[in-house]
Amino acid sequence: MHTEPIVVEGRTYAVRIHLESRRNCRVSVGKQGVSIRMPRWMPRADKEWHLVELRAWAVERITREPERFAPRRGREYHDGHVLRAAGEEYVVRLNLEERRTSSGRIRGNELHLHHPWRLPTDELRTRSATVVSRLLADRHLPRVRDLVDRLNREHFQAKVNQVRLKHQRSRWGSCSSRGNINLSTRLLMAPPDVLEYVIVHELAHLKVRKHDRKFWQLVERVVPDYKEKVAWLREHGRECDL
Repeated sequence: MHTEPIVVEGRTYAVRIHLESRRNCRVSVGKQGVSIRMPRWMPRADKEWHLVELRAWAVERITREPERFAPRRGREYHDGHVLRAAGEEYVVRLNLEERRTSSGRIRGNELHLHHPWRLPTDELRTRSATVVSRLLADRHLPRVRDLVDRLNREHFQAKVNQVRLKHQRSRWGSCSSRGNINLSTRLLMAPPDVLEYVIVHELAHLKVRKHDRKFWQLVERVVPDYKEKVAWLREHGRECDL
């Protein structure tokens, strides 16, 4: 099924419909847009009726708290912009040149971004975030790996395969059954204890996959005030966007 995006106060929210093996309909709203889940077997007329109701609910939800669901646009980098990451400050040097691709490098405390001329603002923002994420990951990954190794050795003794810093915008971290841990480079913008909490969270998943009582007890044993870290991410996470 196809449906038009939702527009609230000039902001556009994509609507994604998922037809699944389920018994009821469900709608959720996030920064990535509106997600509607419906039974695959439901007659088309019923689907269309529920779609009208669910879209109306989503519009009402967004209207009540527009800033909570505002789509993430990332930072607007400009020459001289100061970026703070992992306890260090970087001065952005923005270079617009006759070129097709975007690149960057760190020289001392300067972060040089090279982009083509006349990029639309949104495209410039997106490309800058991608380049900055890669540069910060290259600079700080060794320290983050050491931190993961120490926390794992002291508290979990789990089998960790690879640790990566990635440009993840919708989640703070993830882990696989093979022991691969992915952490968002956005965490470099967060306080050190918040980064440690997310690492502990992912390490705990190597022991307990679900977010059940046993899992949270394991996390709490290492980070007794973990609820404060969760609250910080909820309240200030947008400030970490690249």
